[in-house]
Amino acid sequence: MRRALEYLHPDNVGFRTSTVRRLGYAHQFQRNRAAAGKAYAEAVATSRASGNTITEILASIGVGNIQEGDNQLHPAAETYARVVRLAADLPFPVVSEAHLGLARIRYQWNDLEAAERHWQQSLQLARQLEHTDRAVVCEVFHARLQLARGDVAGATQPRRRKYGRRSKGRRGRGNTVHHCDRHQHLGHRAVATASE
Repeated sequence: MRRALEYLHPDNVGFRTSTVRRLGYAHQFQRNRAAAGKAYAEAVATSRASGNTITEILASIGVGNIQEGDNQLHPAAETYARVVRLAADLPFPVVSEAHLGLARIRYQWNDLEAAERHWQQSLQLARQLEHTDRAVVCEVFHARLQLARGDVAGATQPRRRKYGRRSKGRRGRGNTVHHCDRHQHLGHRAVATASE
């Protein structure tokens, strides 16, 4: 992607900013957190200066992820809260990531009521995203939250909700259901591990 940036005209701020954000995501995926943080920060600054709110939101979520992963919870909470404020008037479901980040941080701070509120907002937005596992990730987090409250029965209750559109896989089986079953199994393993 750095090579692609070399070919983009310096005045093509929109594409450059979007490419730098994608570069941050690529570094994050490769677990190069320092390079990811640097790219995300550059994308945030450039998108903010150019008024590109969508890219600023996406890059800021990346910054929050890096901060949270580095256990910088106060800065991460501020970053996620800024994302929520930025997206207040936009129908942008990816903001579910910021709410889920805030839920995880509030959980870490033992503010379970605030964690529950952010989880609910995250799940509501995640259900609008198609072809992702974000709603299932929200449900797995909710199981952890229920365990923290001592609700083992609620945490282990099967969650066979349908998210997004069902796509037909081989033999006509809905991939969404299979995907939820797989994450439910993983969620039960996480619940069993956490309760030991």
